[in-house]
Amino acid sequence: MLTRVKYPTLASICLTESHTALRKNQRYSKEFKAEAVRTVLENQLSISEGASRLSLPEGTLGQWVTAARKGLGTPGSRTVAELESEILQLRKALNEARLERDILKKQQRILHRSR
Repeated sequence: MLTRVKYPTLASICLTESHTALRKNQRYSKEFKAEAVRTVLENQLSISEGASRLSLPEGTLGQWVTAARKGLGTPGSRTVAELESEILQLRKALNEARLERDILKKQQRILHRSR
């Protein structure tokens, strides 16, 4: 008796290969992870929105953000609290520099008028 052999179709092969490619563990560099977390936190994006913008799985990005918030980032990286503190200091320094610039501009105008 003859048995019928069922060969896979081209569509099923392509579908299987694409699903297999999605399941493979993708490795991301430390720099990419840090940049992805920074993008989500600085722009106040939800995990799902950040994941769709960066073409990442939500679970992966969520783990990175959670680790960053807990201070469990990559070695040498800083916690979110440390980064927020630095941002505040930099904003204060920027405001002081702008104030000094404005004072110097006014002083220059006054000196120019008195000539």
